[in-house]
Amino acid sequence: MTYKEVIYGIREGINALSIESDFTDRYILFLINQFRATVVRQHLTNNPGEYRNQLTQTLFLELELVDNSRFPELLNTNYTILATTKVLPNIIGQQMYKEIEVRTISRLGEEIEMSHKERLIHFQYAPEGFIFGYRDNDGKIYLISKNILHKSLSQITVEAIFESPELVSSINGMEAELETYPITFGLWTVVKDMVIQQLAREMATPTDTVTDNADNTINTGNGKNSQE
Repeated sequence: MTYKEVIYGIREGINALSIESDFTDRYILFLINQFRATVVRQHLTNNPGEYRNQLTQTLFLELELVDNSRFPELLNTNYTILATTKVLPNIIGQQMYKEIEVRTISRLGEEIEMSHKERLIHFQYAPEGFIFGYRDNDGKIYLISKNILHKSLSQITVEAIFESPELVSSINGMEAELETYPITFGLWTVVKDMVIQQLAREMATPTDTVTDNADNTINTGNGKNSQE
């Protein structure tokens, strides 16, 4: 399914309910992403690994050299530290380091070991060619290695299920709209119903408000209404 198709599917459902609305495509997509994240998380919990290949996207992130002084515990070592120039978008999954796959581009797609920052000190005794990666509090991915070739890395790929699919296209520098929205037909059926129900509730809110205001003007028993 394409970006246009998911948006059209929601608008078609709204029209079927005879709901006139001025919801923007941007807001509809926001709701689609929100409910998709909920449905996908639940699905992956109940069916680990199923449909992952249809939900996963590949993100390309540029790297830059980082001053070793950022990591006092490594000052006396010959480590090279790189960081992504952009923040890693939110992903869908309960344990981030098990939900993403990070690889190099310039060295035949070598997989990078991702772990928690707390384990950083333990990797100073790792083999020469080992690359250790983690996501820091600033949202960027940091890569640490003793390998001299590590300095030449300029880009990595990150494969994961992201909360906002169109954000991945934006970071990858794709000016064209999202070609394929990452969702299966079965999951889309559930998400579509949830989004349409949410929009229907939102369209009903003004009517409810008017009703509530009218109720507040009911005669209070002294021959006058509450607004007089």
